[in-house]
Amino acid sequence: MRLLSRIAAALLALLALQASAVSRPVPKGLAGTIDRFVSAHAFSGDILLVDHGHPVFEHAYGLADRADKRPVTAETRFQVGSVSKWFTTLAALKLADRGRLDLSAPLSHDLPGYPASVGDRVNLIQVLSNMSGIQDRLSTRYINRPDVAAQRLSAAEAVRRYAQGPLVFAPGTRFDYAHTNWLLAQAVLERASGMPLERLLQTSVFGPAGLKDSGVTHGDFRHTHHHAVAYASPEPDAAVEVHVIPGYLVPTGTIYSTAGDLARLAHVVYETPWLSRDSMRALMTVHDTAEHYAIGGRVMQRELGGGRVTLAWEIGSMGGFKALLVHAVGDDRSLVVLNNANLDEDTLSAFADDVLEAWYARP
Repeated sequence: MRLLSRIAAALLALLALQASAVSRPVPKGLAGTIDRFVSAHAFSGDILLVDHGHPVFEHAYGLADRADKRPVTAETRFQVGSVSKWFTTLAALKLADRGRLDLSAPLSHDLPGYPASVGDRVNLIQVLSNMSGIQDRLSTRYINRPDVAAQRLSAAEAVRRYAQGPLVFAPGTRFDYAHTNWLLAQAVLERASGMPLERLLQTSVFGPAGLKDSGVTHGDFRHTHHHAVAYASPEPDAAVEVHVIPGYLVPTGTIYSTAGDLARLAHVVYETPWLSRDSMRALMTVHDTAEHYAIGGRVMQRELGGGRVTLAWEIGSMGGFKALLVHAVGDDRSLVVLNNANLDEDTLSAFADDVLEAWYARP
């Protein structure tokens, strides 16, 4: 009986310790910054701040589905738009760590049959940094022709149709945020791994990192469990926005996630030895200083709290869905904002700046 009492006391102490860690007080000024933003923009979505794996602040706002009056919760899943590029890059780096992929090898090595005049001059680093220089024969067609978005092609076949144009600039000399780069990335990863990119992401990123609410959607995202619906604006009568992405463009926006999963992945990637040193160096190396673009996302330096902070900055848009993940590398702080009412990306980035300033403010 005495032993059971001791065990119960120990469990209660552990639970109390965990509760105190999770419920740390919000730094002075931070709550006001968030409240003003939410009120000014009729914000709908989830905002999460995590410090060393512990939530400092999380609040869900508005409705995930206005027709059903279903509220946004911490478990609500949002499409994350171009944050999918970061996920895809992580899968590439995991393949490199396993010796299955050389990011510096020419594309012609990874894609046999690809025109040598281009493939011998371009490598995967240049593709993942949007600096390949390969002519974009896809983006305009994809935007203007619904039939292109509906095509059921393998990535390899889509490369033959849309990504074999000539170089329009020398690889590595300019930034071009084009769908073609990510079609090529998908084709390379699928050939190197021998599996569809969706499965590769599950086995190399989602699963190993412990993500329970992340995945790849094909077709209408509204068929996904715990999904949010995307709207054209915060107005009550705003139209629903549905965007369907073809299976050969997974990196451009087919991934969905929750705020908790995104923060968890940032912690795993940047604060644990989940990647090799070489892969971390590749992930953090900026290739276009004007865009702050590394591979799969941005890396920038900010003066915060009297010191210089390195930020991994991932932002994405998919119709009315907007997603932002900012992680202070080394400080192990993450800010995640997920929105389903078409919040302007510049407004979202400005909010992130305000939050970071308040979070790092000296007492």
